[in-house]
Amino acid sequence: MKEVGENLVVKNAKSVNPKINLIIKPPNWYEQYQFSGYNLEAQSQAFDMVYTGTETRDPENTTMHLQPDQSYGIMRYFEHIKPGKFGGGWVDPGARPTLNRYTEQLEDTLFAKPKEITLWSYGNALETLRQADGTTTATSILYADAGDTFQKLDSFLGKLGQPDGVAAYKPYHSSGEMYLHNYVGMIGVPMDLYPEFPDERGTIFLAESAKFDPDLVSKIWKHLNEDKTIIKSFRAFTRTITVIRCCCRCGA
Repeated sequence: MKEVGENLVVKNAKSVNPKINLIIKPPNWYEQYQFSGYNLEAQSQAFDMVYTGTETRDPENTTMHLQPDQSYGIMRYFEHIKPGKFGGGWVDPGARPTLNRYTEQLEDTLFAKPKEITLWSYGNALETLRQADGTTTATSILYADAGDTFQKLDSFLGKLGQPDGVAAYKPYHSSGEMYLHNYVGMIGVPMDLYPEFPDERGTIFLAESAKFDPDLVSKIWKHLNEDKTIIKSFRAFTRTITVIRCCCRCGA
C-alpha cells in the first residue's frame, strides 16, 4: 500500500495537476490498519491531508462492538499523525444504528474540534417511500437529526478549549490490548493518542501495543529520570518491567 499510495496515486495525480490536494481517508480501524492493508505511517506522509472514519455504531444491534469514545479518540490520534493537515471526521449511518447512536457519533467527533466533518452519503438523504398514488415521499430523517445536532453544539462548541487528555503512546503498526484506550476513555479518563513517544508530556499511558517500539525501555528510563510519570496496563510490560528491575539491581 505504500507503493500504491506514493506512486500509483500521488505521483501520477501530481504529474497531471501539481496543485491537486490529495486526501486519504482511512476508516475507523485504528487497531486494525496493519492487518487490513493500510500503512498509516507511509500513507499519511505521501498524501497532502488525511481524514478518518469516526463511526462507532450500535453494539446492541450491529456486529461492531466499538466503544463510543473512539469517535473522539481516533480524531486525536490523527491530529498527532499529521498536525495541521488533518481534515476531520467522517460519519456514516451504516448498519443502521439507532438515531441516538448516530447523533452521539456526530457529537463525539465534534468534541475533538475537527476542521470539518463529513456526512456520508448524499444518497441517504434521498431515501423515499412510494405512495399508493405513485408519488414518493422523502422518509430519511438522518440529516434533519444532524442539523439539529450541529445547531445545538454550535451554541457552545466555540467556547470550549482545546481537546486534552492523558497522553497515550500507540506506535504505528502496533497491536496489543486492543481498544483498551477506548475502555479507559469510557470510564472518564480521555486518552490523547500519539503515534510517536510523546516525551514532552508529563504523564504517558502505555498499553501492550507500545512494546512494538524496540527502543521503548530506553524511552521509559529517560522519561522517568526526568521526574515524569509512566502509567502502564497490567499486561503490557512483564518483560519490560523485568528488564528495568534487573537494571536497578545490577546498577546498569
